[in-house]
Order: sequence, then C-alpha cells, then structure tokens
Amino acid sequence: MASGGASISSAITLPGVDSVYSWNLDSLGNWHKTTRTPVGGAETTEVRQHNKLHQITEFGAIECLYDTNGNMTDDGSREFTYDAFNRVKEVSLKLVGSPSPSPSASPSPSPGALAGKNKVYVR
Repeated sequence: MASGGASISSAITLPGVDSVYSWNLDSLGNWHKTTRTPVGGAETTEVRQHNKLHQITEFGAIECLYDTNGNMTDDGSREFTYDAFNRVKEVSLKLVGSPSPSPSASPSPSPGALAGKNKVYVR
C-alpha cells in the first residue's frame, strides 16, 4: 500500500473476457447505441430505435412489441403476459430450432413451425 492510504494495482486482461463499452444517448436520454470492444477482439455495435413513448422498438435487428398499456409483450426471445394490475404474470421463452434433417426427409418446415415455448410463471 502506498503512503496516504491509496493502493496501486495493475489490471490483468484476458482476451475475449474483458471489454470496453461505449454508450451513446440521444437528446432525450434514450440509449441509442452501444459499442463493445473485447480486448483482442473486434468491435460490435448495437443500435436501438425508440418510439414517441421512449419505448425500445428495435435493438439490432430484433423488434420489440408492447400491449395497449405500454407493457413489453415480446423482446425477441421471450413473450410476457400481464395481470390486470400490469404485473408480469408469465414469461414464455421462445425456443426455435430443429434436429438435423435426414437427407431423404421431405422439405424442412419453416423456423416458425418449429418454435416451441418454455413457460416460467411469476408470482
């Protein structure tokens, strides 16, 4: 420990683990753009779009949906249902995928036809 109670330390960085983040806000304070640069990696950017109610309508290529009360009902990977008091009642995880088709199989179904749900109930 250095004199005066201060301490000196060195950061240890591991490629792919440590990252530098940068956030850009619009004039109303909405989080418009996030840039992540992992140590030893390539920069990635996520851009968010907002509506007049300042709700996120898109982040990256993912669309967010809301009900008439302003509750988010779909964030691209989960669907939410609410009770009469606008409290989260249920969260359904969207599961999309398929087993590897055999070469002799008929045409593959569309990804939407393979979607399933895993429900999580909230008290």
